[in-house]
This record gives sequence, C-alpha cells and structure tokens, in this order.
Amino acid sequence: MPCIIACDDGFVHKVGNAKKGFTLVGCILYKDMFPLDIDFSHIRIDGLDSSSIISGLAIKLIEGKKGCSLVKPTILLDTIIFAGFNIASVNLIKQQTGMDVIAFYPYKPNADLLVDTVFKHLDFPHLRVRLIKSQLAKLTKITTNKGTSYVVSTVEDKYFLNSIVEFYQVYTNLLEPLRTAHMTTSSLSRLFR
Repeated sequence: MPCIIACDDGFVHKVGNAKKGFTLVGCILYKDMFPLDIDFSHIRIDGLDSSSIISGLAIKLIEGKKGCSLVKPTILLDTIIFAGFNIASVNLIKQQTGMDVIAFYPYKPNADLLVDTVFKHLDFPHLRVRLIKSQLAKLTKITTNKGTSYVVSTVEDKYFLNSIVEFYQVYTNLLEPLRTAHMTTSSLSRLFR
C-alpha cells in the first residue's frame, strides 16, 4: 500500500452562526497503518483557500520521507467541504501536488441541500455551487465488506481505489486515518477558539 495523507478540518460553528475567521486543517502522513508525520495550518472559515492549503501541507509532509518517495502518496479528504463551506477541488489539488486525491463520504451527500445552503448563506455562491456540482457529479459508489460509501476521486484505477478504501476501513466504513485526522484537528482547534 502506498503512503497516504489524511486531511480534515477542525471545529467550526454551523453555517449562519459561524464567526468569520479561521479554524485548523490538519494532515497526517501514513505508511500502511502507521502515522509518520503531521502538520497543521489555519484555514479561513467559508473561504476559498482549502485546495492550496491542503496542497501545501501534503507537499511539506512528503519532503525528505524516503519511505514514501517511490510511489507518490494518495491524499484522503474528509469530503470536499472544509471549514464551513471552503470547497476543495480534487483536480486542483492533484494538479498542484502530482498526487491522486480521494474525497471520502460514509454516506451519499445531498447535493441539493448543499447548493441551497450556499445560495442562502454564502458569498460567491455561483463559484461554490459549480465546484460542488461538478465534483459530486463524479461521485462513485464503493462497496466493501464494511458497507457502502462514496468517493469523489482522481484515481482512475477502480481496483486500486477500492483497495485503498477497504484497507483503511478497520472498524467501520469510516477510514481510520481520516478518523484520526478528525479527532486530532478538532481537539486542537477547540484549544485555539
């Protein structure tokens, strides 16, 4: 299994109540089931900077890591939506890093609800809606022994995509590195509120 980089954001108040500001995004580099390194950055709540920040963290994490240099790591995202409605583009992250990207959903996302929320509460709604719709149009269903989940991905090899998802579904259909990234980043972000 190649190295992976699991990224998730920190605590954010729900949309409509969010104070414009920042939270954390954290990425953890894994080789198989072992975390090798971790890095964090601030990310703007409801901003437009998630793709570049995640790309920067991923590049920084693999610099000088000999065990992860033969095959470029795959980046795992906990959905395409970070820090409120800071939409990440899997294609832009791949373009900036040269690494494949998998945005993981343990359930099928409701695109209509997301679009409705964007139009009601956020600036630049047409840009955000275009990012949401174009990516969720490529939503792929994955079935493993842990159940059904969904991904938006730049990985073309469906067998490889399935094998990554299944490998990291240790206890439930959630991916263990994303669960760890979520717990770590959420806890740290609450300290800095």
